[in-house]
Amino acid sequence: MEPTKKRTGKADYLPFINICVVVLALVVVGVLALVLPKPTVSEIEKRELAKKPQWTLSSWFSGAFAKDYDAYYADTFPQRENFVSVATKLEQMRGLHPDDVRIHQASTPQTGIDQQKPAQQPQQQESQQQIDYDSYTDPNAPGNGLSGNGSVGEQVGSIFLYQNMGMQIFGSSETLSKRYAEVINSYADNLEGVQVYNLIAPTSIEFYLPEKYQGISSSEKENIEFVNQNLSDKVKPVDAYSEIEKQKDDYIYFRTDHHWTVRGAYAAYIAFCKTAGLEPVPLDEMERHQIDGFVGTFYNQTQDAKLAETPDFVEYFVPPTETETLRYERGKAFDPVEGSIFASYATGGQNTYSVFLHGDFPLTKITTDNHTGRKIMLIKESFGNAFAPFLVSHYDEVYIVDQRYFELGVEDFIKENGITDLLILNNIFAVNTSLRIDELETIRDQEYTPYVAPVVPQPAPSQEQQDAAQQQAVTNEEESSGQNAAQDASQSTTQNAEQQVEQDEEKESSESSQKQQSDKDSQSDQEKTQSQEKPRKGLGRLGG
Repeated sequence: MEPTKKRTGKADYLPFINICVVVLALVVVGVLALVLPKPTVSEIEKRELAKKPQWTLSSWFSGAFAKDYDAYYADTFPQRENFVSVATKLEQMRGLHPDDVRIHQASTPQTGIDQQKPAQQPQQQESQQQIDYDSYTDPNAPGNGLSGNGSVGEQVGSIFLYQNMGMQIFGSSETLSKRYAEVINSYADNLEGVQVYNLIAPTSIEFYLPEKYQGISSSEKENIEFVNQNLSDKVKPVDAYSEIEKQKDDYIYFRTDHHWTVRGAYAAYIAFCKTAGLEPVPLDEMERHQIDGFVGTFYNQTQDAKLAETPDFVEYFVPPTETETLRYERGKAFDPVEGSIFASYATGGQNTYSVFLHGDFPLTKITTDNHTGRKIMLIKESFGNAFAPFLVSHYDEVYIVDQRYFELGVEDFIKENGITDLLILNNIFAVNTSLRIDELETIRDQEYTPYVAPVVPQPAPSQEQQDAAQQQAVTNEEESSGQNAAQDASQSTTQNAEQQVEQDEEKESSESSQKQQSDKDSQSDQEKTQSQEKPRKGLGRLGG
């Protein structure tokens, strides 16, 4: 019996075809990701994207180049923000729904924080008078961001939605937190005579996450205490957490954005005044402004319709202090631009938070008329923008440094400008993010390198565009020739007319001369005739 021959058909080649299609798609997408123009700013995340790293031999062998290029490639992937939006919508379509709560698979937060004894409270400087810091609350403050409506709990990726309010799920890292403290300590060790303060801002999830969901997020309070325990005696920790917790029923965090509001920043300002022995300026002594219609990062990342139904408003308070503000933009470390503390032109929308300091710049210098003999530098990320304006009431000069973009060396800058106080302010996520810690360590003693803006390659013109440009050039040449001919004809006509006028004038002049000569001759003949006809006087009386 002959063996049965296996028949081959199209189905046998299908796996090979699928593999080829997938590989081809990956190659095409990879090539496009390399050659297409790269975005430089993320509107959704409100941050500057990673820049293409410069290759060096040392960075290649240390692995830093590969790490930086990986971040650059991921940040500038084509249509990245559109893919994020689509992924979010797909995420919302799946999952279980017990008790009206959407549960999505997410990475387990890193706890990693050992149970330690509570951090010691910072020693308060002696002040000339006893200050009642608890009295600096606003009885007319609006309620917190919770609307009382909306979902009872919904996790979308790393964001938790509750009663129309977004919160970012926090995961702590003991290793990164300890390293953050070590970098802060290095500033204090190298800056003799400069008082260093450290302020860590908690986020909304610490105060508004429902009790039954507490397990999805690490404790921010424990993480802050852990960092403070690892600070040296030269650094004064600012207990912003306790002041914010007192006011959690007020509007201290946005619903649609990850930042604190100006009232949350003001609570942290009260805590800083406690630590530094300063008397705060009451809110009712400042000029209040409000901008409505703000939707921020939580809405941009989730596209949640319920968040859009309850947009935020942005308040800002102008301190009663005369100030002059200079702003230093990227690539212009020594070329200031006159500015202001607040961007009054902000009118709502995604970038309304930029009303504070006009957004994020490498350096902003504010000069006051306080005459206190003290100067302060604030090193911050975007959380510090709403906080910074309160400092102008207590210092002669306020230097605001964004650790992500500053181009000079902090320690040398502090010594050269006679700065007496250094406040480092970061939100709890930055404290547990390697990139933010690297930035803080880098700017400590970096040397100035001129910033070079990325060059966006221009696509080559198509054949149709080239033909249209060539046709336009021919048309322009013909129009130019016609204009030249008309101009020559006009000049010729003008010259002929001028010649004709000159000939007419010469003819008239000649005829006039002939007529004058004729008149003279006629007059002369007439005078001769008259003289002949007249009798001579005395000829008839001879001898008489």
